[in-house]
Amino acid sequence: MGAAEMGYLIGIILGSLLAGTIFGLIPFILGKKRGLTGLGTAGLICTIVGYFIWPLIGGLVAAIFIIIIMIKSR
Repeated sequence: MGAAEMGYLIGIILGSLLAGTIFGLIPFILGKKRGLTGLGTAGLICTIVGYFIWPLIGGLVAAIFIIIIMIKSR
């Protein structure tokens, strides 16, 4: 594996981790404010993992957790 391929791989891993963390903070903070810390933490972790699989999956997972948190906090 050459330097260019290694740099590309590191960029994908760090980019997925950063984007997953940023978008995963939305359900995490929302869950914390609504008293559902465990659900918010699960949303953060699942969003990060989803971004490693495919960015669209990470976004959908975050949206699903936001909807679940909003419904359960009523």
